[in-house]
Amino acid sequence: MLKNYTQNTQANTSELEDQIFRNINHPEAGYLPTSFLLKFANPYPENQTLNHAAETVPLDKLWQELNVMGMQQPFVLRVCLSKKTVRLETGNQRIRLFEQHGITKVPVIIEVAETPIADRKNGDQLRPLESKDFDIEKLVQCKDQWCNPLEVVAPHHIERITSQTRVQLRSRAMRHHILMQTQ
Repeated sequence: MLKNYTQNTQANTSELEDQIFRNINHPEAGYLPTSFLLKFANPYPENQTLNHAAETVPLDKLWQELNVMGMQQPFVLRVCLSKKTVRLETGNQRIRLFEQHGITKVPVIIEVAETPIADRKNGDQLRPLESKDFDIEKLVQCKDQWCNPLEVVAPHHIERITSQTRVQLRSRAMRHHILMQTQ
């Protein structure tokens, strides 16, 4: 009985992820565990945020919009090598919504930049850049550009995404590729 519940929950979560992340097509986006991104999020997020139309909306309305319209951009994790800091630059409210709704992996790009903060609207939080979380040498090679997180995040964080999930992600990418060819 528990096994069936778990399988149904995983299937429902997978369908929800497909629906929400269907618009993500950034060439450097990779999927990371939601719990990993939460480490770098603003510890004091607001109860409202800007939606895709730049309107201030409460988080429950944002969740409804994400279910209908999908997410438009991946999360941005900003790394500043000179200050040795990391922060979740975009998505501080969305990451908590996804955690609340059981979304276990999210699309992310890594931005390696000279300055630690691009937009103070998301708070001033900075976390230390640690080798247990990132391959520092590979980050240095990405300096001043976007990186795929699967290339620079420590493998033990990525291994949380099961092989079943990898198959689902490949399937989603294939569906997106076919859809783009038919348009």
